[in-house]
Amino acid sequence: MEPLPRRALRAALDIPDVEPGGSTFSQSEEDDALWLDAKQIAHEKGPSVLEVRLTRAVMRAEKAGVMADPRLAHPRKSSEWVTLTLSGPDDLPFAHRVIALAAAAHRPAEGAVLRRPPTGADLARRRRFH
Repeated sequence: MEPLPRRALRAALDIPDVEPGGSTFSQSEEDDALWLDAKQIAHEKGPSVLEVRLTRAVMRAEKAGVMADPRLAHPRKSSEWVTLTLSGPDDLPFAHRVIALAAAAHRPAEGAVLRRPPTGADLARRRRFH
């Protein structure tokens, strides 16, 4: 059976402008991350964990919302990344909601040309910095 983080990422591909791609945080050849406008917004962190890139503004706005949920942790206060622990299929709709918030936060202005996820040498260069 497919791991929960992978299922959550695959399900989030229905969010407009979100594309699969390789993660800058792994050396895997698989599409184990989600991108929007050449910015990584989510990736698998472990067998039951996703990391999702929210903005600080979203975190403040959602302090009483998704940020209050015990499935979310914000381990590094200076970071835009939160960890989302998935314990079962019932957590998949919540994961979709958090990824949708990340997508909305990183979507460029209307009319802007979306940049594609990095591949090849561009992805390798980004990986060297992480």
